[in-house]
Amino acid sequence: MFKDSLAGLRVLVASDDHEIAALFVTIVAVCGAEPERSASASATIQALERHPHVVLLDVAMPGGADLVPFEADQQKIPVSTDVYQVCGTLQRAVAEAA
Repeated sequence: MFKDSLAGLRVLVASDDHEIAALFVTIVAVCGAEPERSASASATIQALERHPHVVLLDVAMPGGADLVPFEADQQKIPVSTDVYQVCGTLQRAVAEAA
């Protein structure tokens, strides 16, 4: 359903929990986007320098809830913290990029 419309979309998956990250990476790949993973808040901030289109954030990651949305907001990158909103966030990013 989403595969063709999300091709080329770069998605940063930010989570220190391997299982959560694997879930997000799988969802992103199945949707046709290109996932990148970061396992800490500092790694996520570094990854933001590569200008992903969307950040999928595990807010339970130390520093994630405070640091990452602030940095992403400065760069106008959509942030989703809810696995149920992942595809909707990806769709909005595609619509805004078009």
